[in-house]
Amino acid sequence: MSISALIKGFQGAGNDAAPPLSAGLPPELLLKEGILSDPEKPDQAYRRARGLAQHGRYKAARDLLCPHSRVEDPALRLKINELLARCAMRGGGGDWEELLTATGAGYDAAGDKLGAARARRDLGEMFLDAGRIEEAEVLFKAATEAFVAQADQVRAAKVECLRARARLRAGYVRRALDRITAAVFTFTELGDGRALALARLERACILARSGDGIAAARDLLAAERYLSSSGSAFDRLRARLARAECLLILGDHERAAHGLKRILVDVVDLEEIPIRAYVHTLLGQALMELDPSAARQALMRGRHLYASVKLDYQVVVADLALARVEHRVGLDARGRLKQLVGRPIVNWPCLASMMSLARAELFAERNPDQARLALFKARSFAADSGDRALLAEVDRVLLMTGLATADEVQRLTPAAALSTHPMVQAGIGAVPGAARPRPEPFAISDVSSDHGVVVRTRLDKVARRINPDTSAPMIPALRSPKVAGVRIA
Repeated sequence: MSISALIKGFQGAGNDAAPPLSAGLPPELLLKEGILSDPEKPDQAYRRARGLAQHGRYKAARDLLCPHSRVEDPALRLKINELLARCAMRGGGGDWEELLTATGAGYDAAGDKLGAARARRDLGEMFLDAGRIEEAEVLFKAATEAFVAQADQVRAAKVECLRARARLRAGYVRRALDRITAAVFTFTELGDGRALALARLERACILARSGDGIAAARDLLAAERYLSSSGSAFDRLRARLARAECLLILGDHERAAHGLKRILVDVVDLEEIPIRAYVHTLLGQALMELDPSAARQALMRGRHLYASVKLDYQVVVADLALARVEHRVGLDARGRLKQLVGRPIVNWPCLASMMSLARAELFAERNPDQARLALFKARSFAADSGDRALLAEVDRVLLMTGLATADEVQRLTPAAALSTHPMVQAGIGAVPGAARPRPEPFAISDVSSDHGVVVRTRLDKVARRINPDTSAPMIPALRSPKVAGVRIA
């Protein structure tokens, strides 16, 4: 029976018949895309669940997949278990480590090298957020080798982005910058626009940590211009989060907090638990000086969400920020620090430096010599690793606690150093002859434009306008996407 005959049959049926089909959408296409599906059939349930997961509806995807997790077809069973593992990674409701480990072992037994590499990459990403950085690095290395062996350069470069993030979490900013720059070069050569834009967002945050606000603004603006027309809401959300994070790192706490409050409205019902937790935690860090009580509430929410998916690294970051905030509002935060002492995760240089900051604020009056020594060790590490954001925070705590004089800090940090307080600002380009609209700091424009970025120096004496990077020809990887969508694998 033809499609048109089938449609006429539906339209001629009684009131109890199913709604008519659209003439321009063949059922085969709807089935293939996961729109029209029978949840009782494992393959159709998988396609539908995959589409739901791509749009962040992890609970609905998990409910569709769970009845088919032991389907007889071994290849389909592995795909279903891999998707269930990703639902547990992002939306909770399962043990992501057990699911991903079992999925990787299944792919190894089936001889599917790409599937095993994907499972190792995903498990390494979760280990990274859990603070198991050495284990994550082993998995990333194995996944990269497998992707390279299969000539999958895009996935290999995406793993390099994760390896850059691992170095940043450990505190090695210069090494992270080297890794992410290599990945950006690969995406540029391959012409993968979306991957390039996301990598430049990652590099913008690393450049902000290194103190190079102008270069961070360039990467941020280039990525925003591409992702502003993306069909993925997650991609646009990532760009807004990267902008807020850069503002926070570069010291513009008030504008970062304002943007994060607006983002929070959009993610309040989001099933992506790590993103919700990240927004709450960033907002708490931005409000530490502006509103300590509100900062404590935001950090507590972020900590609770991270703990629900067992991401211990982020839990420790929230605990260290909470200790500093609680001390400022008059609460006894010593117990919060005491439960972190001796944990291997705190031995990573970045977390150790954050621990020194918290201990200095709490115990500066009781043991000033020890607090001063710990802060100078953290400062030395920040200088060696190229982390100017940490350097500026250590100097601020030294002055605030009276452990160093302004002259000492000035000698350690010359005024000619890179700016630590630039302001990144982008808006919609004005129509010729019309009044220029007020720049929108945090929401990505729906249209591309040639607007620039304003970067102010630490002393607010010089303002410069940085236009988008036009030194290289416009390659396909930097143009707006023609097809909306996002892949999971």
